[in-house]
Amino acid sequence: MIFLPYLLCKSCPSHIWLPLPIDRETGPHQMAFPWGALSGTFLCQSCMRPSLYWAEDCRWDRAPNTDQPDTSKSAEVYQIDIPCSVEMCPGLLHILAVMPVGSREAEAANLVAQLHLVGTSCDKEHPNYGLPNHRVIRCTAISVTEEGDPLKWAT
Repeated sequence: MIFLPYLLCKSCPSHIWLPLPIDRETGPHQMAFPWGALSGTFLCQSCMRPSLYWAEDCRWDRAPNTDQPDTSKSAEVYQIDIPCSVEMCPGLLHILAVMPVGSREAEAANLVAQLHLVGTSCDKEHPNYGLPNHRVIRCTAISVTEEGDPLKWAT
């Protein structure tokens, strides 16, 4: 029986299933979230809205046998950095997204084109509304799976 970590989306009834850490012996109460940080802005790919989650938001449940893909082997967490839409702001929005292992910059750029950024703040605390002004992004695999490789900047 395999248990997987997940987040409950704050905008819709979907679950955001997270990949397991490399150390399969690490229990749910021992795992840092998200892998060393106390909080992170995760994207729900059902409603395409990012929300801020804290370590306490991470839950664990048995992986369903039928409709839940095995994210422990097929997915990893990528950090997508998007320029702030506030004019002249050097800040970035840091969005964490669960994507298939081996994803490329094109997949990340496609996600960004569909994002609903209403109220998402950049690292300079500016709230963003609507779609990003720039199509230039950076995407890096940050999950703790062994297969992750950083992605290049994409436009």
